[in-house]
Amino acid sequence: QRRLEIWVQGRRQNYVRLRTYRLCGTRPPIGPRQRAATTSQPEGFYSLGTTSLRPQPVTYLGIDINWPNAFDRTQGGAGASSLLQAGCVGAPHFGLTDQDMEEVYTLVHSALTFGQTGVPLHIFPFEMNRLRMMQSAQAPHIAFWRTLEPAWRLFDRTKKPPQVRILGRRYVVIEG
Repeated sequence: QRRLEIWVQGRRQNYVRLRTYRLCGTRPPIGPRQRAATTSQPEGFYSLGTTSLRPQPVTYLGIDINWPNAFDRTQGGAGASSLLQAGCVGAPHFGLTDQDMEEVYTLVHSALTFGQTGVPLHIFPFEMNRLRMMQSAQAPHIAFWRTLEPAWRLFDRTKKPPQVRILGRRYVVIEG
């Protein structure tokens, strides 16, 4: 759906959507970024830390999403990083308007400054509800997407970030 949602922890420990931003730029095909490909964007579970922040990259503000993560490396992922950045760019980066990127950068920077060790970033190809999953049943990446789906469903149900681990060459969601 080409959007970035920011969720924050509410008073009852569940998360509430703070804001939704529209991603801009060229729309790459969906499917996980593989190897050093520059024609697709990452899909999976990432963590933003203080070293992710790029106050003045080529365009303006940027946040390195830390692709490839440990899972991506098990799939052969290597090469240029992917950014969430100001400017309407295309794959392998996620573009936001300058104003939106400034807000997102400030939120991530503030969370890290005030004690969070990392900010989770979950990247899904689409809303992973039953209908969309059925419509995608014949897609070439459906086996991978089925490993992402439990995390999407758990968050959708509980509004708490799921614990995701890598087991072998796949993501596993740990409930409880």
